[in-house]
Amino acid sequence: MQQGPPGTSHTGPYGRDGRFASLRDFTRNVIVNEFGGAEPTPFMLDALVAYLLEFDFLPNSMLTTDGRLTDAAPEAARRGEAIFNGPFAGLGDRSCASCHVPDANFLDRQAHDIGSADPAYEGERASAVDTPTLLGTAYTAPYFHDGSLPTLASVVDWFDDTNSLGLTGAER
Repeated sequence: MQQGPPGTSHTGPYGRDGRFASLRDFTRNVIVNEFGGAEPTPFMLDALVAYLLEFDFLPNSMLTTDGRLTDAAPEAARRGEAIFNGPFAGLGDRSCASCHVPDANFLDRQAHDIGSADPAYEGERASAVDTPTLLGTAYTAPYFHDGSLPTLASVVDWFDDTNSLGLTGAER
């Protein structure tokens, strides 16, 4: 199938746990398994996927196409970028950018167990969630796989508290 503009076509794998490699399979799963709908026809799936592939990331004059800040970004954003790219002992010396890779639309196309989802049984991988893109994040509240965090500040607080990152108030 033809790739659409940057946006939905660049956010796979799909689903909160990243178990669907194709947007078509994800869309069918939502219709049939999550919403309990009838099996869609191939024509309907083609039409829905074509529509979804038209979604694009909103432009951001402060970011280059490789995820770096432009000269238009304020100093506070530059300080945040340094923190975002810096390693944290509480994350196993990884950074936020280890999973939200700036030059890959802030994705790593992997699922991680960050401790935000409870498995239904021991050993279940459903507690691993797909790394979401951070592009357009200001417009996608509430946050997390279950919508449990209302603001970006609460997301930063959760990661700081859960992983003992040691961020100061100014860094948060």
